[in-house]
Amino acid sequence: MKLERRVESRMFNMGTKHLTDRMKAEYLDIIIERDEKFGCFYCSKTFSPSQRGKDGYLYEHLNNNRTDNRIDNLVLACYSCNNKKPNDIDIQLIANAKLIENENLNYMREKFQRKEDNRQDSEVQISKTNYQICRRYVIKNVDSFGEIDFKDTMNSIVYQCRENNNTGSPQATYNYLNILCCNESPFEIVKNSENKRIIRRKKIQ
Repeated sequence: MKLERRVESRMFNMGTKHLTDRMKAEYLDIIIERDEKFGCFYCSKTFSPSQRGKDGYLYEHLNNNRTDNRIDNLVLACYSCNNKKPNDIDIQLIANAKLIENENLNYMREKFQRKEDNRQDSEVQISKTNYQICRRYVIKNVDSFGEIDFKDTMNSIVYQCRENNNTGSPQATYNYLNILCCNESPFEIVKNSENKRIIRRKKIQ
């Protein structure tokens, strides 16, 4: 059981010493659902999404360890309560009890893991789809024109990917093209007489 708890702790720390903007975005809905309010855990002050700065909220570490970014260790708090906590024994006791309660709520951990698994599955599917878009584009245009400009091809594929599923980066497309032009593939990347990189079918020796 202790070993499992240590593994879970590392998993929910997300491998970083700082609470990133991405982690905050992923945690927010789960924290609101778990604590049944979008407000300060300590004083119950209600927040609104538009609030910023000292009028808004922050992610408060229950055990005061800012590198312990498990969702179990986080609540939403107002700046006032956060500032009072270091010198307020009552708030500290409430925080400690909340941490123990959160660590016992395994379903929240499972819910977060399912969300993370779904996100990863979605990213894998998008990657497969974008690779196929890249592959079809290269085959169609190389067979139609004999050779195609590498840079224009990359930009065109990025455009098609974003039109198809709102994703697609030049770096990912660059990687797909290099895979399609590897030693085992029928395509290659070479420079033409104008010293521009082109993609064409490999010549049969």
